[in-house]
Amino acid sequence: MMKENKNNEKNKINISREAKVMVLVLALIMVVFVGSSFAWYNVTASSNNSVTLDVGSLDVTVDSTSDLSLSDVLPESKEDALKADGFKFTVNNKGTIPVNYTVSLKDGTYDSTETKLDDKYAACVLYKGTESVQDGYVSNFTNGVMYNTDLAEGKSDTYELKCYLDESVFDSNAAGKTFKKVVNVKAVQKDS
Repeated sequence: MMKENKNNEKNKINISREAKVMVLVLALIMVVFVGSSFAWYNVTASSNNSVTLDVGSLDVTVDSTSDLSLSDVLPESKEDALKADGFKFTVNNKGTIPVNYTVSLKDGTYDSTETKLDDKYAACVLYKGTESVQDGYVSNFTNGVMYNTDLAEGKSDTYELKCYLDESVFDSNAAGKTFKKVVNVKAVQKDS
């Protein structure tokens, strides 16, 4: 009986070794199969035809006929402010591709004798042609942005910007301060 138990244990050990070998062989077969099937689906093809890209030119200019200046002005009503001439400028697309552009107001340069006026006291109206496209306090313009639009190649847009110190919000904290802004036009190629 003891001899029979030893033979059974040997058979179990042999079976166990054979099982391990079979599992290892199956694993290798799977690796080879997966690796070869992966290679079957990774195909690189090339063409003898060339690809041509026509690159356009981006050329946007801003021409102005007057300066944006509010010096020695008194607070006034919107009605009175809009009677005066404003800052006139034209955006020209002299390039060969359509553009999207943004008109914004950025702070001007102040010298050491000037104190900047808070934007909440200044209001602006921007006209594109004769249509008002922006009307409000400078402090409400997100990042100074007043208007965003598209412009086809070879075309231009004409603007007039009227800024004023609004008498309805003006107080003693604004007296003696300076308001300086620069009109900034940023153009990028229009997405198709």
